[in-house]
Amino acid sequence: MHFTWRSFLLLMCSLAFAGVSAFAQYSSGIEGTVTDSTGASIPGAKVILTDTQLGVSKTATTNEAGFFRVDGIAASTYSVEVTQAGFKTWTLPGVAVQVGEIRSVKPVMQPGEVSTTVSVSATAAALDLATPTTAAVIGKEAVAQTPLVGQAVYSLAQLAPGVTGAAFTSGSNYSTSNININAAGQREESNTFMMDGAFIDAPSRGGTVSVAPNPEIVQSVSINTTDMDAGKGRNSGADMIIFTNSGTNSLHGTGDYYFLNNTLTSRTEFQKVVPPYKRQEGGFTLGG
Repeated sequence: MHFTWRSFLLLMCSLAFAGVSAFAQYSSGIEGTVTDSTGASIPGAKVILTDTQLGVSKTATTNEAGFFRVDGIAASTYSVEVTQAGFKTWTLPGVAVQVGEIRSVKPVMQPGEVSTTVSVSATAAALDLATPTTAAVIGKEAVAQTPLVGQAVYSLAQLAPGVTGAAFTSGSNYSTSNININAAGQREESNTFMMDGAFIDAPSRGGTVSVAPNPEIVQSVSINTTDMDAGKGRNSGADMIIFTNSGTNSLHGTGDYYFLNNTLTSRTEFQKVVPPYKRQEGGFTLGG
């Protein structure tokens, strides 16, 4: 079939105006225990989490021990506000939450009127104290700027602590492949791969993926090397989770073009000439 750039652009335009509904799955959260200045817990306090990028809020109420936890939120930056009768309002802006992380905050409320607000600017209080794992979250900026072999996001596994191996060394990103990494003293067949909460392991062999996403749709990648979670199945090696981009309140998109040839490739000892090779791929994303 003859392919032209005109037909490619027409295809892209038709896809751009085709309505497709999708629902994102979020696995991040924020938790904490609300106390007063003496360290006593405050039950029944109202906690409001506001996504500063989307303006969307979620609320929770502390239990008898003053504890709260809000799950199922997107990776973003949040403002935390705590109110209770007889206490000054406590706020903590700029709590950055990565995908798959549970951030812990420690609100300490002071006696006073609710109309008085105590703002805490020290972001060091927002730590991940709920998931004691050896892991790394590769953010969107690193995904976009890190050179990827064959455009395979699985190459990012090399950036995580506790991981050895080259992950992905050659070939096309759009074919299933064995991901050559080791973690927790296990073989590569013991690794698990997921995308947005769904397993993408190839059914025939462990350590092999059946989905190879374009880097343009990837928001971040989480790699855990000590996450022995029964919910992740039988495997006890590395746990690599790919999270795709979530939407915003505005229409936006990206475009990319990938080109590779054999100009800088040298022949081996057993080759008379360098085999011809050329790879050209175009892509785009559109969302809102």
